Amino acid sequence: MKQSYNHPKLGPIEIERVARARNIRISVRRGRVRVAYPWFSSRERALQFLETKLDWARTTLEKQQRTEAKHIIRTPFRTRQHELQIVTDDQATRPTVRVTSDAITLRCSSSVEIANEDIQELIKRGVTEALRREARELLPSMVETASRRTGLSYRSVAIRATRSKWGSCSSRNDLSLSVYLMLLPNHLIDYIIVHELCHTVHRNHSAEFHSLVDHHLGGREKEFNRELKQYHTL
Repeated sequence: MKQSYNHPKLGPIEIERVARARNIRISVRRGRVRVAYPWFSSRERALQFLETKLDWARTTLEKQQRTEAKHIIRTPFRTRQHELQIVTDDQATRPTVRVTSDAITLRCSSSVEIANEDIQELIKRGVTEALRREARELLPSMVETASRRTGLSYRSVAIRATRSKWGSCSSRNDLSLSVYLMLLPNHLIDYIIVHELCHTVHRNHSAEFHSLVDHHLGGREKEFNRELKQYHTL
């Protein structure tokens, strides 16, 4: 099972216990150090071994990053925390997408047409994963804040890649929120959350329901609803 570890000198690295490994092995691939160790060893021992190879790992990592930087195409597209970038690599047998803490990286041959439908779908999958990570970090705390502010309670929050609607509320007061909420400004995310919280009181879209939503939004429900119509999921 792979684990992530933020090394003070190497940055994010991967540590993995490998059943067939006989020794601890250090490698550098795609701008990240990887440590593989056998089942009879331990994570602590693997990290200790890494310290003995620190100079090699750092030199190799820096060299690889300098080489790769020459082939990175930065795009205007950004989510809240991630930048979409394209890495051209003529040794890539097929296009792949990877999401890290701050980037969505499409790796492909320089001959690949980015506008191709399959490539665009691959990029969308990467963007959705990035949005999912951001949503899991932000949305639960926003729901809790809105719940305390309005006095409306809920049972749980689920984050899903739902394209048909921004959110929903079950009969048991379980909220389901779309990862694509991360494409909205915070005040519209709050509007959606308050809307769903009000469904814990009114299970419909009656006048009483809209009155409650408007009350908790300071009389701005219609304004926010009009603004929301300018946004769409991917």
